[in-house]
Amino acid sequence: MTLRTFGIFNTDGAGNFTITFPDIGKSFNGTFDFLVPPVSASRVTIGYDSLNTLSGSYEMDNTESTVGQYNIIVRLLRGTVQRLGIAGYLDSTLDTTFQVSGSGTWS
Repeated sequence: MTLRTFGIFNTDGAGNFTITFPDIGKSFNGTFDFLVPPVSASRVTIGYDSLNTLSGSYEMDNTESTVGQYNIIVRLLRGTVQRLGIAGYLDSTLDTTFQVSGSGTWS
């Protein structure tokens, strides 16, 4: 059974991003492999199997992860088995869509 919760996505324009899920007390903190403008999405959704899934390090799937023009889609991979999807609409639009890659860690 897939569980879902809502969170907040923020970038700082210097290559760092944070996705916070207050309802479950989890955050995913990471870096992009290149700069993405400062942007936020105040309501993103994640699907996951258990809280144990939301631990350790993940890489972004750079073939499916984007930021902009209107939304964020982040596909996280750990090995070949675990995949997590995070998606939501940006609070303000960007002029273009960025195909993104990077990595991060759950806390």
